[in-house]
Order: sequence, then structure tokens, then C-alpha cells
Amino acid sequence: MRSANKKHGNIGDIEILEKGNIIEAWDAKYGKAYLRDEIEELADKLLSHSHVKLAGFVTSVKLQRQSELISRCQELEEEFGISLEILTFIDWIQNKFNQAIKDGLLTEEKLAGAWLIAYTESIAQKRRNIAPIDEPCQQWLATLKDILEDVISI
Repeated sequence: MRSANKKHGNIGDIEILEKGNIIEAWDAKYGKAYLRDEIEELADKLLSHSHVKLAGFVTSVKLQRQSELISRCQELEEEFGISLEILTFIDWIQNKFNQAIKDGLLTEEKLAGAWLIAYTESIAQKRRNIAPIDEPCQQWLATLKDILEDVISI
């Protein structure tokens, strides 16, 4: 999806559901170093989502005014009884891989393969019911094809 849309009940770009309730939500923030407005928007969204246990932001750049943002996140953690994290993309991926392996779901190799399949099917519009993406998917698929061809030829 292009963004976490409040009017559609979304909290983040990626959401984990349990019994139909959002229990974990992550919002991607590409190129954005100051997230105060996004944190306040999250606070508004959490008012109508009492089942959330973990919410966070995944960034591609180093945070600005980090101590201010962390302080506000801690306030929201206390107010809503959740964990709130801000991670780099690399840290987020590593955490998710580690969690899946720790939970005994898959080996790292099988998890990487499953992720690649899910990612490819998502951008190929094969999972619209759970991954409605409104982005330039044809271009992404062409780029992925080029990358995979380069890897195979190595």
C-alpha cells in the first residue's frame, strides 16, 4: 500500500493480525529523518486499536532530534501499554529474521526463500487481498529481474 491510511483503519504499512485485530504495525519512512508528526499520528491511530502490542517505524536514514523522539515514544508506550520502536531497515530485517528463526518457523535459508517469494508475489499483484500495493510494480519487477539475473551470472 502507498501509506498507512487512517480512514481505512490502517496503522502501518505492514501489519500483523491475530484474530482479526492488529497486534503489530510498522510504518516505513523512506528518507525521513524527523518523525514527530508521524509519532503523533500514530498516537491518534492507537486510540481505536487497543489490541496493538508493538508499533514502530522503519527508517532509511539516521534520525534527527533522536532524544526528543525517543522520549515521546516512551510516553506513548506508557499511555497505551505497547512497545514502540524506531529501527533502520537493516535492523528491522535482522530482527524479523532472528525472531522467525528463534520461534522455530524456518531456517535462515528457507526464510530468505519464503520472503523472496512473498515479496515477488506481492509486487506482481498476486496477493492483493493481503498486500494491496499502489506503486510502480512493473518497474520494480523489471528491476528485480535484472538483479536476479546479475546474481545468477556471478
